[in-house]
Amino acid sequence: MLNALYYKLYRDFMEHIDAIDNGISVSIGEPRYHISTTLSSRVGRFNPAWNEPQSPDIFNDQFSKAMALTGSEFLSHLDSLKGAWWPARSIVIEALDKRFDIVPEGK
Repeated sequence: MLNALYYKLYRDFMEHIDAIDNGISVSIGEPRYHISTTLSSRVGRFNPAWNEPQSPDIFNDQFSKAMALTGSEFLSHLDSLKGAWWPARSIVIEALDKRFDIVPEGK
């Protein structure tokens, strides 16, 4: 279970964050539209604007807020995988295992 959840969580939650962080585009060529509500963009908006006060204390406070948002998103995704995806996965696996009982060719 742990390996399956780890892979699914990485693929669905972390992979695009890694890609954005490493400058890897989501598409080849010009994207058809711009997505401005990714987790990365929401975290980025915690940075003070150029015309707002800036200090180490402000940056630390905003960083704490960004960490709380990211942690909340991570745990929410993990809870969804654990509570819905994992149980559904076992139902699908069981159905695949029994497919030959229903149709001899298993199709």
